[in-house]
Amino acid sequence: MNQKIIGNQKIFYDELDSTNQKAKELLKEGKVRNGTIIVADSQLAGKGRMGRIWASPKGVGIFMSIIVCPDLAINQIPKLTLISGLAVCHTIKNICDGHSRIKWPNDVLINNKKVCGILCELVGNSTGKNFVIIGIGINVNQASFPKDLPHATSLKIEYNQTFSREEIIEKFSEVFDKMYNTYLIEKNLKPFIQDYAQLCINAGKEVYVSKSGDELEKVTVVKINTEGALEVIDDDGNMYEIHSGEVSVRGIYGYV
Repeated sequence: MNQKIIGNQKIFYDELDSTNQKAKELLKEGKVRNGTIIVADSQLAGKGRMGRIWASPKGVGIFMSIIVCPDLAINQIPKLTLISGLAVCHTIKNICDGHSRIKWPNDVLINNKKVCGILCELVGNSTGKNFVIIGIGINVNQASFPKDLPHATSLKIEYNQTFSREEIIEKFSEVFDKMYNTYLIEKNLKPFIQDYAQLCINAGKEVYVSKSGDELEKVTVVKINTEGALEVIDDDGNMYEIHSGEVSVRGIYGYV
């Protein structure tokens, strides 16, 4: 039986600028290990992909970073974002008996509104090892959101009850630990891809792909493949792949 990696050490803070930033500092100081989870009750400067701000008020959300040191090639590391999203969906199903979907590559949605965002960062250290910091923000007990966040939601809003953040963190670490260990052994997404494809809200939809600056291209998502890339077709019938980290995908109709 594999020894549990994820959550073998948990460090809690009342307030941080960013759990990912704190994880980097603790890594540099040698105060954390493979599998450590950093948790903050609130964040002052939480960020998502493309530098977007993640709203992180006190006492209602989960703001955590998982530190791992995977024996993986560099091109295999971005797939940890996809596996993390899948683990969040399974956790929501277990805790809330709720149905969530994944907006490739790094958001989890309920009823087409964002309940979770994920940001993975690759960090080296003086030993030459590559660490990955997986930052996860989950909206848990927020009762409302500012008007400038019309596409945000929380577990409390969707399921009309208050949830234990500690229980969610514990369940997530259990679910993600199993998936992470499987990925380290298999080193590919084959064990997860069918499950992920069923939960991926982008599949079969027309989306805009933002490539650089304000340039947008309309494409149709055919499927997500075993490399974790979106296979898309443009209006001229050309098919190509979009890899995590290259683009931001936003739906034509709403936040999908």
